[in-house]
Amino acid sequence: MKKTNGRSFKVTCEKGYYVFKLEKLLKENNMSKYSLAKLLNTEYKVINRYSHGNLTKFDSKVIARICNACNCRIEDFLEYVNEEEEMILNNKEKV
Repeated sequence: MKKTNGRSFKVTCEKGYYVFKLEKLLKENNMSKYSLAKLLNTEYKVINRYSHGNLTKFDSKVIARICNACNCRIEDFLEYVNEEEEMILNNKEKV
């Protein structure tokens, strides 16, 4: 796991990486992880895992509840980047 900036975490996987941006989203919504956990009626550690990318699996119910509570879409707090596609795009931009 690697912190990409003050509010996002990068987690590498097989052919790319995930960027977890929940902390950034919460800051934009003036909400804490604790208040989101209370709002979702879930444990703080679950929200913390989605915040830092310390997950073993994605729970679609938790993701849907986060989206509803923050009035957002999945890509607002969770992004998958395919490294091969990223390299191709970067090479095209250099040309």
